[in-house]
This record gives sequence, structure tokens and C-alpha cells, in this order.
Amino acid sequence: MPLLVNGARVDLARPTGDMIRAHPHLEEKAKLLRSQPAQTVEPKGLLYVQQREFAVTTPKDGSVSILGSEDATTCHIVVLRHTGAFDLQPDDVHLVTFCVTELNDREEQDIHFPIIYGIAVNVKTAEIFPATFPEKGPDEDLRSAHVLTGAPLTNIYDAKTEQLRIGPYFWGPFPHVDFWLEQDDAQILQFSREEVVTQGKRVLPEIFPEEALKICSKVIKMIWEENTFRPWVLIYPE
Repeated sequence: MPLLVNGARVDLARPTGDMIRAHPHLEEKAKLLRSQPAQTVEPKGLLYVQQREFAVTTPKDGSVSILGSEDATTCHIVVLRHTGAFDLQPDDVHLVTFCVTELNDREEQDIHFPIIYGIAVNVKTAEIFPATFPEKGPDEDLRSAHVLTGAPLTNIYDAKTEQLRIGPYFWGPFPHVDFWLEQDDAQILQFSREEVVTQGKRVLPEIFPEEALKICSKVIKMIWEENTFRPWVLIYPE
């Protein structure tokens, strides 16, 4: 799937700054997106997509009108639109809106923060807009545990039946779980806020929303308390 901008193929080995300078209209579109206030999206008609999840639907979907995701700090949210069957097709991908790296950055006291943390797409009109989501379910804790323990990229939605579906999965022992269970939420937040280094760059957890950090404590406790380390024990038995 080659990536194209204005019909020209993008060299993916080039730095993003080079691509932005070569295609200044991308900066203008990013500026337009950043200028929009974040809309609060309520649960009705929403399909919320967590990290390492993806979902595909069509404008004819009678249950889902908005797809959305949030808490993107060092990760990215990708929205793809296709007029036919996109899955596993060798089609070109045309980049229309690009709002990442320096195009989605603000600085406070030498710390860089994203401007947009969440994005939503109206599946009926294809409009994309900054968004925040009071509810990130269903089963936010269970899905977060799936991610926290190393889940692969997972398709969560069956557009034919209009049902959210996540197949059976499992995880092995969580490293140092006893230590983490001894900490209260405040201590876990303190540990989470320690500076880390990734790919040679400083990443300060101040940029992460506090609710995203708190979910770590909740999920760790759920993994242990639900006895999910015992062989063949189901969280939701039939």
C-alpha cells in the first residue's frame, strides 16, 4: 500500500519534517484541525477504539455513527476511508490530513504536549474532528488488560452483525505484580511520572492524562483479583 500525497509517492525513509516542507498544504490542514475545539462525544452511537485495536464499518451501519479514540501522546491514531472493501486490498493510500509530530505540538516550561489527544470520525459524513470521550467502554478494564499484557493488533467490530466482538485471549504472569499490588494509586502515579527515555528522546509522563495513568492501577488489580492467572478460569464464564 504505497502512501501518496497529491498523487506523488512518499519516501517513508525521509523525516516527517521533509515531507511537511515538501507539501505545505498538510500544515494548513493540520492547523485547521487544531483550531477546532474538542467535542464531547457521548456513548450513544459511539464505537470507542483503544490502543492496539481497530474497527471497520460503513456509512450504512445502523448502530455506529461515530468511531473515536483518545489518550494519544506518543502513539498515533489512524483514520482510513475507502469506498469499497479495504481489507487486504493492494490499494494506494492517499494522505489527506497529517497532524502528528511537530504539527500537533505545544510547549510548556520546556515540556512538549500534544495539542489534540483524541479524534473522532463521523462514519456517515467522513468528517473528522478533535474529541473527548467520557465513556470508553464497554469493558474498558478488560480491554485495557489485554493491551497492558502485550496484545496484538485486534479487530473489535463485526460490521455485518453490528456487534463489538473481542475473541478469547490470555496472558501469562504479569512481571512484579506483587510489588505493584502493594502500591496505592498515588504511588503508582508517582512511579508512572518518572522520566523515561525511548528511542533516544525524553518522554515525560506529565503529558499523559491522569485518568490514563490511573487505569494502570485498576487494571493490575483486576488481573490479579479476577484470578486470571489460573489455568482455564474465565472472567465471564458461560
